[in-house]
Amino acid sequence: MKMKSVGKVIATRVLVYTDATSNTQDVRVLLGEPRAYPDATGYFCPYQITGAIETPVMRAGGVDAYQSLQLAMKMIHSELMARTKEMEGQLVWEHGKAPGDFGFLD
Repeated sequence: MKMKSVGKVIATRVLVYTDATSNTQDVRVLLGEPRAYPDATGYFCPYQITGAIETPVMRAGGVDAYQSLQLAMKMIHSELMARTKEMEGQLVWEHGKAPGDFGFLD
C-alpha cells in the first residue's frame, strides 16, 4: 500500500538543521492518525519527514493503534539519526537534552 499523504495530522514537530556553512532550515515531522489496515488485521501509523530531510510517506504497523504509534516514534528517531549521519551539519530539537535527542524516544 503506497501512501501519498499521512492523512489527518495528529502531531507535528519542528527540528532545525544547521549545515556546515551555518545556514538553517526547518525539518518537520508529521505524524498521522493511526488507522486499521483495510485488508488485514492490525493498525498502521503514517508519518513523513519534510524540509532539509525528505522522506516519502512511511508507516509503522502494530497489533493496535497504540503499538503503531509507539513504533512510528522509534522509526522516526532511527530515520533522523541515519539521515543526519549522511549530512554535514547538525540537527537539533530545541527541547533536546543532548545531541541526537529529538524527543521521539521515551
